[in-house]
Amino acid sequence: MGGRRSTGSWSPGASAGAHLAALLALDEQTKAAGAVVFYGVYDFLNRHRTRPDWPLIPRKVMHATPEQRPDLYRLASPLDQIRPGAPPFMVVHGDHDSLVPPAESRIFVAALREAGIPVRYLEVRGAQHAFDVFPTPRARAAWGAAIGFCLDVAEGELPAGGC
Repeated sequence: MGGRRSTGSWSPGASAGAHLAALLALDEQTKAAGAVVFYGVYDFLNRHRTRPDWPLIPRKVMHATPEQRPDLYRLASPLDQIRPGAPPFMVVHGDHDSLVPPAESRIFVAALREAGIPVRYLEVRGAQHAFDVFPTPRARAAWGAAIGFCLDVAEGELPAGGC
C-alpha cells in the first residue's frame, strides 16, 4: 500500500476547531485526505452525558435548544456525520481534560472504528484541555505523533479499518 501520495486537503483543529475540522473532513464534498483533531466536542446533543450541558451552545451557537431543533444539533454533530469512505482521523485528547472530558473523544473514535474509518487515538496522560498551547514535552510528543500520522496517510500506510 506504500508509495501512494495523497493530494487532498487536510483538516486540523483543536477544541472548537476540532469540531469544525471533523465536520469538514466528514463532508463528502471536501475530499479531505485526513483529519487531526485535538480535544473536540463531537456530539452537540450530548447523548452520552460526557460533559455538562453548556448554555453557550443553545444561546449563542445554535439559537435553539436540542429539544426545539434536534435536527440542527445532529447536523452540527460530527458523530452523526460519520460515513463509510470518510478520510482517516487522528484524535488526541488529554486524560485530565476538565472542560471536554476524554469520553467525548472515546465515543467518537469508537463510532469511527465501527464505520471502518482508519483512526488513531492518542490519550495524553496528565494533559488538560489546550495542553498543546505551549511547547511542553507532552505537546511536542502529541504533535510529533500527529505529524507521523499525516506522513503515514500521505504514504498510504494506514490499514483499511482502523489503527
